[in-house]
Amino acid sequence: MVGVCGDEFLNQLQAKYKFLKDLPLCKIYETFEKPKENISGYDLCHGLIESKYTQAEVIRPICQNVNVLLKELNKTIQIDDFNNASKGCDYLNYWLRHKIKDVKRPCENISNLYTSVTLFSNSYSLSDHCKNVNDIDITNDQFEEKKQLYYYTEIFQWIRKKYNALPTDDQSLCGKYFDECSKFYNDLVTNNYCEKRKVYASELDEFQKEYKECKSFLSSQKKAISIKDLNPTAQYNCHTEQMDSKEGPQEREDVDHGDGSSNDNSNGVNTVVIPVIMTMIGIFLLLLLLHKFTPFGPWARHQLRKKDKIWNNIYEKAQNLLRNPRNENISFSNSKFNIKYNSVRNE
Repeated sequence: MVGVCGDEFLNQLQAKYKFLKDLPLCKIYETFEKPKENISGYDLCHGLIESKYTQAEVIRPICQNVNVLLKELNKTIQIDDFNNASKGCDYLNYWLRHKIKDVKRPCENISNLYTSVTLFSNSYSLSDHCKNVNDIDITNDQFEEKKQLYYYTEIFQWIRKKYNALPTDDQSLCGKYFDECSKFYNDLVTNNYCEKRKVYASELDEFQKEYKECKSFLSSQKKAISIKDLNPTAQYNCHTEQMDSKEGPQEREDVDHGDGSSNDNSNGVNTVVIPVIMTMIGIFLLLLLLHKFTPFGPWARHQLRKKDKIWNNIYEKAQNLLRNPRNENISFSNSKFNIKYNSVRNE
């Protein structure tokens, strides 16, 4: 087929809609799929993609292709109006996931493959653009839906830019293209929408946004195209489920107002008072048990008696000391004591 893209889904779209023949997304994928230069001798991929781990013979050539692709990315992205390196890295991310879709997980060499992407990106000064290239660890069916949402959305953006330059026949095909997109989306959201959002919420949101903007754009053209609305999703009420899975307890409490504030204050007081009371009761019961049923009780009583005996002895000695005949003339009720004074001169 002439102008075949590097992806089966893109191939099907291009076959149905002729105006997509110049789609930059398709051209980038063609570049990805072209045979690459042979790498002779030892290279980084031989060290990273180790033979002791599974699927090394499948993943190592992909790693070597990534090296070449990133090396040439700044050149290959200069295709028509496409000059965004970050987009090139996004396309590379989907292309990579498609290439390893049949590799069973967990697989150490998949992690090593994405490590190589990071190293090559740094080497070619693309680290800021390719920071989102990472393993899309979902099922193959989920990946296909995620990828199609992404591709459809990319084409919406391109249609807005190129619509006025399209031949009349191609402009008419745009209506059919939007019918296909809306059917895909509506079928998707009516089947476990909340579960789908957990997997590709950003793709769904971006699809909605670009679809509405493109619909508004086309309706304002001289030859307006009637485009269907997307099915609403507010009815599915996924907000609560997302709060449970993504927000912490404090964040969920901040959503509640009014009576929730007084409940929070009451709960705070209870949280402080109840543990203190329970602790005091526990200590009392523990001491009671020790006193009644363990040697601690008799030992404590013995220590108390011993202490009382010591004080009694001290008291008796003090009394004996005060009863000394030399102290008989001292009046203990008088705060003044008479002290005999002898002058040095009398000596």
